[in-house]
Amino acid sequence: MANHNHKHDKQQHDKPALVATATAAATPDDTRAVIVPAVLHFALDLVDRGQITAIGALHDARTEIRVAVDGGLELADKASAAALRFARKLAQRVDDLAAESLGGAERVLTSTVASVRSSAIAAAARLGEREFSAQIAPPVVAQA
Repeated sequence: MANHNHKHDKQQHDKPALVATATAAATPDDTRAVIVPAVLHFALDLVDRGQITAIGALHDARTEIRVAVDGGLELADKASAAALRFARKLAQRVDDLAAESLGGAERVLTSTVASVRSSAIAAAARLGEREFSAQIAPPVVAQA
């Protein structure tokens, strides 16, 4: 039991020392020793949050730029596909026009050749008839 009382006495003896330390902590030097680290911790936390915010904003910007670039590439892809479809249709139309023009030219040439042939045959027949008529019938001489 004596041991127990000795600890109790020691605890009571330490209490005034703690009170004295708490009173002594109120001096300006002690206040600076507490405030300066708190301000430094706050500043470091603020810088850390600013850094995290800036990096997050850069990630967001990178994502939006990527979306814009992908959209531009997709637009270019669709535009080039549309241009190729247009070029194919245009080539088809030009080919159809050329085929139709060649067909028309062929019909005109065929018709012209047939007409020339029939005209030539008719002219040859007339020429042949005149020659035949001239040989069969003597020339009429005019008497004066």
